[in-house]
Amino acid sequence: MRPSVEESLSVGAVTLMHLGALQGRRFKSVIRGWHRDHYISLDRPKAPNGTYVMLQQGQSCAFQFLLDGQACAFNAVVQGWDNREQNPLLRVSWPVEITHVSVRRHQRVEVDLPCALRLKRGSARPARLTDLSHGGCGLRLQGAVEKGEVLFLDVSRPDLDITGLKISVKNVRNVGMETILGCAFLPDQPIALSEISFFISSSLERLRAEPLSQRRVLIMDDQGGTSGQLQALLEGLSLDPLIASSVVDGFHRLRIWSPSVVLLRDQRADIAGAQLCALIHATPGLEGLPLILFGSAALERPYPHLLGFFPDLNRHTFPALIQMVLRICGIAAQSAAPGTGSDAPV
Repeated sequence: MRPSVEESLSVGAVTLMHLGALQGRRFKSVIRGWHRDHYISLDRPKAPNGTYVMLQQGQSCAFQFLLDGQACAFNAVVQGWDNREQNPLLRVSWPVEITHVSVRRHQRVEVDLPCALRLKRGSARPARLTDLSHGGCGLRLQGAVEKGEVLFLDVSRPDLDITGLKISVKNVRNVGMETILGCAFLPDQPIALSEISFFISSSLERLRAEPLSQRRVLIMDDQGGTSGQLQALLEGLSLDPLIASSVVDGFHRLRIWSPSVVLLRDQRADIAGAQLCALIHATPGLEGLPLILFGSAALERPYPHLLGFFPDLNRHTFPALIQMVLRICGIAAQSAAPGTGSDAPV
């Protein structure tokens, strides 16, 4: 049985607060308390330059943290903050749910992610991250690296964003023109290592999942409205739709929920839908995931590998989209009611 929201919280737990999913939009905070069913209080987050992060009331955000061997995440909305000089607090809405993923300490996950390596002095060198565990990683790059060197690792993705992670080279071997490294993470880097643990745990959850339902539909939309209408229509057709309001939450759901198809809004506040499609298809295990893009100012498909493209999505174009989703999910074509949405394009 899953713990309740309150059972999942711990005063003093270090969290990562996400505002969208672009580089530099993740900040450390600490849970300081809560009022059940009303709000959670945390340290007001600071930017790398030491200034307090600019926030807005009603702003969507996501949090992730580790608790008792589990990676936890929840969505919330900024309610307010105080401006006192000593230990100012941030208040966010009480979450509807907290998702949990078990952490496995010793298993590696294979990846193929672009990254950059830096010496203490010198420019960044492009590399590929080939595997991850809670204690280290594998890397592939061009050029010589010596055993025992300390390097700084940078990775920038919506579901894994780390800068300056200190790693020690333990093994070096040459294969043709490439250098293969086995590296260990150095201690005393709690935020970066927490993010890596969360990434690994959600990846493993996906890999160990039971046979998947073909009826799962993930809607990645940061604006609501249309997505709520879509969700209601799809539920009425015996589908299992879920809305992710942020890219961070969307990638988390992709890993642990394994949808059959993803519907994405193109015009987003955090990242362009076409760019998001490319990131999804670049993720190991998601290369062939059907993607349908909607709500776009473009007249032609902004991303070539879309299954469907609906620039103007409204009650008149709902039926075509829904029939496409039904075919993907292996459900016989049904008469999809246009619903009660607005005629205005989205």
